[in-house]
Amino acid sequence: MRAYGFVDWAGNAGFKFAEGSSSHLALALVSTDDYDELRQALRKARARLGLPKELEFHFAHNADLVRAAFFSSLSRIIWAGAVLLVDKRALPAKHTRMRAPVFYSFFLECLLTRVARGVEGPSPRGTR
Repeated sequence: MRAYGFVDWAGNAGFKFAEGSSSHLALALVSTDDYDELRQALRKARARLGLPKELEFHFAHNADLVRAAFFSSLSRIIWAGAVLLVDKRALPAKHTRMRAPVFYSFFLECLLTRVARGVEGPSPRGTR
């Protein structure tokens, strides 16, 4: 069986907190073994709401009604989720020197490794 995963994040790779850098980075992973079922559920949600077929669901940019329809659609299928929350203020200095692609990749690897190993609970310093 093949698993399909979808990743999104909130926050940025900056460390100039006084100048607007986010204090946290959050990475979220949603996975399913049945991509067609997921796609069909989201297609039906778009149709019920009269939304364009190609609309991407973005939590921050969608109305409460759209969010509710999205989560209602997910409740009808089998899926798994995982989140890694990084407190950037608590990270060791070596992380503060990483450029954006490497920074995001490092923490995505942390998330995927923890999911693959079935790890729950506290994680390395600065993450939870």
